Amino acid sequence: MENIFKTINPNENLILANLTANELADFLALIDNYMLDYRTYLGLDPSVTYGLEIECDWLRKKPMQRFLARQNLDYISEEPAWQVTKDFSVPKGGEVTSPILSDSEVCWEQLNLICQYLKKHAKIKKYAAGHVHIGANILNDDTQKLWHFLNLWMTYENIIYRFCYGEYLTPRPRIMGYAMPVADLIRSHYELFQDLVQNNDSIKDLFREICQLFHRDTFKKNCRNEALNFNNVKDFHSFQIRNTIEFRCPNGSINPIIWQNNVNLFVNMLTNGVGALYQEDIIKERERINGRKYNNLNSYSDIYLKQALEFSDLIFARNIDKIYFLKQYLKNNEVSTKILKKAKPFTK
Repeated sequence: MENIFKTINPNENLILANLTANELADFLALIDNYMLDYRTYLGLDPSVTYGLEIECDWLRKKPMQRFLARQNLDYISEEPAWQVTKDFSVPKGGEVTSPILSDSEVCWEQLNLICQYLKKHAKIKKYAAGHVHIGANILNDDTQKLWHFLNLWMTYENIIYRFCYGEYLTPRPRIMGYAMPVADLIRSHYELFQDLVQNNDSIKDLFREICQLFHRDTFKKNCRNEALNFNNVKDFHSFQIRNTIEFRCPNGSINPIIWQNNVNLFVNMLTNGVGALYQEDIIKERERINGRKYNNLNSYSDIYLKQALEFSDLIFARNIDKIYFLKQYLKNNEVSTKILKKAKPFTK
């Protein structure tokens, strides 16, 4: 099988919107024949931090703790590291939580070890989710970046959700109870948010309104059932423990490649997507065309190729990231309405 990166330079940026019909067909054919591999690192800014919550069914706490101890992953430099806890949302299982991680070979090796154990000793069934936390200081106290992020999420939420189904074609059954879509919430307060951005330089005012909308009451810890959780945010400038933006919509997974892809998407949304690659005219036109047209969780399982290609141009500056994103989004071009229907494998 031909390696796609013999044909396409992984570090260049092919603008997919500029491809002719024949060029695009050739590009998609290459993706269709490519199986994703686990990467040593993703090329993210080393200052970016993230954390993972790997929920699993049938996970036994004590054997998992013994495994972490054998691998020296339970304490690192006298600080708690990987931990296993009960989770009330997964009644016959639990979750493995990571320490603060970065884009390094060591961190990705740790995740791979965890996932290989879980593949043998746990399952992903109807309850499990996969939450990703990104250090909130990634936005560097920039009101404009937070505003750009809200626009991206509102306009491309259907693309994000299908991608976040991971190796599945549909969402977990209880996603509406724990990770509700928020595009309509943003639309309902769009003019208010826009006024705050245009008339006030303070990110705190915009953030306060977002929290009141998403969580009803700022820092109310039991209100975190939306796809985006801002309850942990202390500020958007300094690094602080547990100062994170939480992404709650991904399905559960014990495939480390899926976890890498999810982290890569969210980090790139909060860096390239809100900065150098942000194009307001394209986003506004897409919102005008789509608006509420596809704003239904049932429709999020469908494929919107043109919109997905557009989104990848707005988020990723390298071909390798676009290819990994599109492979997980397209899932071999399969669609289904069955609960947690698995796609044909697309990772090695």
